[in-house]
Amino acid sequence: MSPATTISLPARLRLRRPDALSSWVSRAASILVFAVLPAAWTAFNFHLPGLGWDFRVFYDASRHYLAGESPYPAHTLAALADKKQFVYPAPMAALLVPFALLPYGLALGIWLTVSVGAFAVTLRLLGVRDWRCLGAVFLLIPVQYSVRLGTLMPILMLLLAVLWRYRDRRILTAVVAAVLAVSKLFLFPLLIWLVVTRRFRTAALACAVSAGMCLLAWLPLGVSSIGTYASLVHTLSSYEQTFSLSVTSLGLASGLSAGHALLVAAILGVGLIAWAAAVGRSNDFLAFRLTLAASFVLSPIVWDHYYVLLIVPLALRWPRLSGVWFLAMWIELDTSAMSNPVPWIALALLVMVVQLDLVSPLRVWASTHVHARVARIFGMVAIATLLTATAVFAQISPRWDASLYSVAGDPSSNGAVLLQAKGADDLCWRVWTNGIAAGPAVITLETSAGRPVTAAPTSVRPDGQALGCTAFAPELRRAMIDRPRQYGIRFAAAGSTVIAGALGKP
Repeated sequence: MSPATTISLPARLRLRRPDALSSWVSRAASILVFAVLPAAWTAFNFHLPGLGWDFRVFYDASRHYLAGESPYPAHTLAALADKKQFVYPAPMAALLVPFALLPYGLALGIWLTVSVGAFAVTLRLLGVRDWRCLGAVFLLIPVQYSVRLGTLMPILMLLLAVLWRYRDRRILTAVVAAVLAVSKLFLFPLLIWLVVTRRFRTAALACAVSAGMCLLAWLPLGVSSIGTYASLVHTLSSYEQTFSLSVTSLGLASGLSAGHALLVAAILGVGLIAWAAAVGRSNDFLAFRLTLAASFVLSPIVWDHYYVLLIVPLALRWPRLSGVWFLAMWIELDTSAMSNPVPWIALALLVMVVQLDLVSPLRVWASTHVHARVARIFGMVAIATLLTATAVFAQISPRWDASLYSVAGDPSSNGAVLLQAKGADDLCWRVWTNGIAAGPAVITLETSAGRPVTAAPTSVRPDGQALGCTAFAPELRRAMIDRPRQYGIRFAAAGSTVIAGALGKP
């Protein structure tokens, strides 16, 4: 063997072995992070309480609809406080009737399977070939919540992908846009997107299909019930807009009145639509992202699982794995439990803006002035910080809620209450009321037998809400945690009006 041969073989080994080892470690780490971890977390979430929470609402509503009964609750705060009521347009109850024909367990299993599969189909449909992106999707808290609760969002995400992919096929696009608009009312700006991108015939057809679906679906319930549905939506919005992740919620948390908060959201939403109209002819994708942003901004109610819809523009803008895919990992917020939700709502809205790539100038500057490795490290630290902070602050103490019904005075009065134990010795409340005039009131915690435990003065604001805190004995705290249904709330307002109800856990 020649000296040259003797030397060259070890040289090749010395050069290739570290590369091969590095490649093997990288593949193993990718499989662990983007395959094993998402699968394990999904399986774990399926064993948590609340599996199929939203789907149960759809299932029961469709069964009522199939029987010729109204799927809707009373248009009161008390009826809506438990968040187990059907509040969607009637076409949703009609479209889900096939599930109502099946036993609940089988129907839920099919729905969960379709929901999980919708993510893979969506990414494939949008041209994403990086398998890690699918794993990254299932690392997002909004995705896990959406799937576990059985929400509509995975299906709507898939329809949104179909809408974009086949946007130039008039009939298919019109039907899909109509289904999206009547499934979740906050998505109606997608019909405007068809207009601003000069798809006038498609937009007209989509509006006609939407109207036809509503008319046909509401006929068995009585066409007049379409008008009363608006009252239900208004009551729901007045309640849930105070603790969601919307621009309206941000305004309310910042001290604005409901009217002013809605006005700010309307101005921003119209501004986004005007921007979409200005670029609609030259930049279809930007107009699509802007109208989707307008959907989020105009809606007074935005929950964490709405962020599932942003996977569509994410996949289109970043078809390979990027740090932007992980920005929504930390969003698991119930702002009703927070003393200061403003920064958290603002951060969630910022995530929406970034994932829709509406901050291109800042992104271009960062790519020019910030080293890619530094940006990745900064992003990882920021996400870890947000995940930790969310875990600490989002669910910081025991909470209880109750629906409040009239027991004296005006029989139409009703309300909802959220109690929260803050610190070691404070019990705080937030009461939403209907039919009660602004003024002084007294809130009383009592046993199920009607014996008062503690009472405190409060007052009803012009917007119908009452907030405050009072001393909270440690032994009472423990008793309420162990046996919440042995306690109730009595809320006495001016004019001898009293509303009351039993406690439960939200």
